[in-house]
Amino acid sequence: MNRKNAPRRGRGYFAGYLKHYTKKNNVLLFLCALFLVGVLLGTLLLRSADADTWDILGKLTSGYLSSRKDATLLQNFWSALGPMLLFLVGVFLCGFSAVSQPLEVLVPLFRGLGYGISIASLYAGYGTSAIGYVALFMLPGMVFTTLALCFCCRESLRLSGSFFAAMNGQDKGFYSLRAYLARYVTSAIVCVLAALLEAALYFVFAGFFSLG
Repeated sequence: MNRKNAPRRGRGYFAGYLKHYTKKNNVLLFLCALFLVGVLLGTLLLRSADADTWDILGKLTSGYLSSRKDATLLQNFWSALGPMLLFLVGVFLCGFSAVSQPLEVLVPLFRGLGYGISIASLYAGYGTSAIGYVALFMLPGMVFTTLALCFCCRESLRLSGSFFAAMNGQDKGFYSLRAYLARYVTSAIVCVLAALLEAALYFVFAGFFSLG
């Protein structure tokens, strides 16, 4: 935080700090908000689904739960980490394109759609017991990986924005590639730790937790 712009302690300090933090991280907060919108849209989309769609989703959900329950710790780890790494690699490469900003903005929304559909499918198939399942097995990893993904999207927007500015003859200076790589490595480490946490939760508690 810039000390000159940070609010001083005293009356209204926390309100001032919140305003300062929001202004400084407005892009990151916007991307996180898009993820939440995606979760909401994913749950609402299934409200109008027909019986055949619900039947297919029910079979997919049941098969997925069975595979995760019977999987080893390593298999659960890769199951949690694999999809997230695909998102990170895709967003990382988008940063080197001058015209990829719309895609980078939509990534959190699509990720949220996937989570929303998954949560709605669980709730439709297993009722209120799905709430405990989501809270125990999905929510902890989802929080950390979503923050990491939104952070990476912001960094990709910065890099692609510098390429776009250069392409249009605006000499604003390039975003540091070293900083770009370092922040992606940090985000990847966060995702690995989140996948480990999710895999450990499945390995320890899946046998004791029943849906339905």
